[in-house]
Amino acid sequence: MLRYGWILLVLIFFSTAVSGQLTVSYIDVGQGDSQLLQSGSHNMLIDAGPLDAGPTVVNYLKTHGVTNLDVVVATNPEEDHVGGMVDVLNAFPVGLYVDNGESTASQTYVDVKSLVQKKQIPYEEVKTGKTIPFADGISVEVLNPTSDKNDLNEDSVVLKVTDGSEKFLFMGDSSTYTGDPSAQILKVTNHGSKSGSSPSFLSLVNPKVAVIDVGANNALGYPAQKTLENLKDAGAEVYRTDRNGTIVVTSTGSSYSATSDKGTNSSTSSVKTEAAVS
Repeated sequence: MLRYGWILLVLIFFSTAVSGQLTVSYIDVGQGDSQLLQSGSHNMLIDAGPLDAGPTVVNYLKTHGVTNLDVVVATNPEEDHVGGMVDVLNAFPVGLYVDNGESTASQTYVDVKSLVQKKQIPYEEVKTGKTIPFADGISVEVLNPTSDKNDLNEDSVVLKVTDGSEKFLFMGDSSTYTGDPSAQILKVTNHGSKSGSSPSFLSLVNPKVAVIDVGANNALGYPAQKTLENLKDAGAEVYRTDRNGTIVVTSTGSSYSATSDKGTNSSTSSVKTEAAVS
C-alpha cells in the first residue's frame, strides 16, 4: 500500500504542476503598453507605459497585491514601453530585468538602464529560443528578436506564455516571430497599427480574444480600421484599453475568462464578457 501511495502522490504532483492559475492584466496606460502577469505569489511585468503612466502602473500593482516583481520585461526601449519603468523599479524589488539589448539616446531609456545598474538588478538580454523563468506550470518563450534588424518595433521582444492548454501571445510592436504563434489570447502588435495583423498572421494565431493597448484620440489614429476588420474576420473578440479600460484575462490552465472595467462602443466586445475553451 505504501508503494501505491507514493505513486498516487507523484501523479497528484504532476497533475497539479502542469498548469497554474494565471491572471493577465492589460493595464490602461493610455498610448502605451503594460501588462501584469500573476500566478500565486509570482509577478511579471511586461512594459510600463509612457512617462506619465508610472504612478498608474505602480498603483495598479500595489492594489493587486504586488510587493515584488520576479521579472520585468521591456519589449523595446521606446518611451511608450519604458516611460513608467523608473517609477516601477523604485517602487518594487525586481528579481530579473529583461530586454532585447537595444538602446536609444532618449533620457528615459538612459535613466532606466542607469537605475537597473545602480540597484544591481540582475539583467539578461534575450533572443529567440530563450525561456524566461516565472512560475511553476507556466512557460514563457521568447519568439523574437532573432537578430538585430535595426528597427525598434520589429526588434521588440515577443513572448508566448503557456498555461496548460491556454496560450497568450505578446507581440510588443513587432510583426515578426519565430516558432508557433498560436494562442487564444493575442496582445495585438503596435497598438493596432495597420501592419502586423494580417489575415495570414491571424490565421496562424487563431485568437479568440484580441487586446489592443491604445490611447483615446491618439495622434496616430490607432487602431487602424483595417486591423479591426481583420480581427473581426478572424473571429476574435476585441478589447481596447481606450474603450474598455484595463482588461483582465484569467486562465485556469484549461479555460479562461476575460473581463473589462468600463463600457465600450466596440461591436466586437462587451463589458464582463466571459469565454471558455477546453
